[in-house]
Amino acid sequence: MKINRLFILITILVLFSCNNSNQNNNNVEEFDTCQQISPSGKSETTVFTIPTPILVPATLKIIDLEFNNDIVNYLQNTKTIYTNKNVKALNLGICFVDLAYIALYNETQYSYNVLSRIDYLLDELDIENQTIISSIDKLKSNFSNNDSISKIILDSQNKLAEYFQEKNEKEVGVFMICGFYIEGLNLILNSKNKILAKEELTPFKKNYLNSLLFEHSVFIDNLIDLTEIYNNKFSKKINNELKISKVHFNDLKISIDFDTDNKKIKNIKLDDKKINELETHIEYLRKNIISGILE
Repeated sequence: MKINRLFILITILVLFSCNNSNQNNNNVEEFDTCQQISPSGKSETTVFTIPTPILVPATLKIIDLEFNNDIVNYLQNTKTIYTNKNVKALNLGICFVDLAYIALYNETQYSYNVLSRIDYLLDELDIENQTIISSIDKLKSNFSNNDSISKIILDSQNKLAEYFQEKNEKEVGVFMICGFYIEGLNLILNSKNKILAKEELTPFKKNYLNSLLFEHSVFIDNLIDLTEIYNNKFSKKINNELKISKVHFNDLKISIDFDTDNKKIKNIKLDDKKINELETHIEYLRKNIISGILE
């Protein structure tokens, strides 16, 4: 079942990219929509497909959605000190998505806050690796360079993932990825509800947003499996929150219309009336992560 869902996911990404490439041109560079990790680092183990921090921001930019400063306003006043390493990693993941969001929309007035926050979290995670530090410095010096910022963000994220793997801190790396997921999903839900309220949800935008929601319904299964690997109180807490989110995803009743003759996705349907419940839960989870309540 998971293999079939992943095949459909990849098909959606390819077809939507091909079918809509000429409808909107926002000069967003090509990017990897997802990546694969193996928690044990051994080839014979299960490989999980997970989101990158630029997946959602880049897609929102492609379909020309307005920048929402409410998403990043927390960066101006956040002074919370975290004691749990996994909470720090979750917040780092959230910050990387926000960094991509700010950079791709060229909202440079928020860059200092988000980069300072990333510096703080890296310091809190005791990361003194010069390769990572150099990568973050490159981010700072190229923040306004739309031609390369996505690749630099991905490179920094990949170096962090490799670092956690080499240091045998795979659990910390998993929670950074959970941060990517939670903030990406928060962006999708917030964006969709805003344009639903304004009655501005065109078929073009709806297809892309519904595609993102379908992708995240696939990703969440992988994150549930990943967080079940680590048998501690905090991992169980996050795992439970993800399972609650999965229930809300099931309530959306996501379905796909596939044109077998033309080998293309016609559309992805879901129950928009149920989106508020998922959004409420994700906002609650995100708020508790940023505030440190989950510690």
